[in-house]
Amino acid sequence: MSLRHCAQLICALTLLTSCLFGQTVSSSLVGTVLDPSNAVVPNAAVTLTDQETGAVRASNTDSSGTFRFLNLTPGEYSLSVTVTGFKSISEKGIALAAQETRDVGRLTLSLGSTTDTIAITAEATPIQLASAEKSQAIDGKQLNDITLKGRDLFGYLKLVPGVIDTTAARDVTSPNAIAGITINGNTSAKNFTVDGITDMDTGSNGTLHYEPNLDAVQEMKVLTSNYQA
Repeated sequence: MSLRHCAQLICALTLLTSCLFGQTVSSSLVGTVLDPSNAVVPNAAVTLTDQETGAVRASNTDSSGTFRFLNLTPGEYSLSVTVTGFKSISEKGIALAAQETRDVGRLTLSLGSTTDTIAITAEATPIQLASAEKSQAIDGKQLNDITLKGRDLFGYLKLVPGVIDTTAARDVTSPNAIAGITINGNTSAKNFTVDGITDMDTGSNGTLHYEPNLDAVQEMKVLTSNYQA
């Protein structure tokens, strides 16, 4: 597995000092299984497959017809639902970002044999329904498609709505790279994590221990408000 694939970056710029950040970049996937009459289907067999690694996880819906997969690594997944007396449902291309709770919505079964399968293509840009989090994900390609002076990834953040960069110059990366970032008028109470581990200097709370090289970044996520637990 390459360094570029492993080095996932999360930039968590927060508004409240009381918020805590766990050492994780795991995500979760939720959904609800219904029958043709829109009644919930409990104990339906749900299988989730990582399309890149082939890793498979299995679960069952609860009494409310809801299934939930926790602690997932960012990537692209396929989902299948199998219930006796109904056609199987298969959904591919479910993109999951770092620290995201993805809701695949209501999956409605059709009467038939489990050997029959209904294929669904996942939405490329789904609406966030599982949480009220306000954030923006930036992938490595976006970072490399724009010229950033000094190869400073924080120079990209001014393109995110609500973010202002007051730094005079970004000729080189430095421990003070985060100091000039203002989000929705907030100049302090910021946090920066790499692979879920805080990279802030806790002595000053305003400087970084180090800034990753742009070529090692697969994804950066800016959280501005209503972030998830």
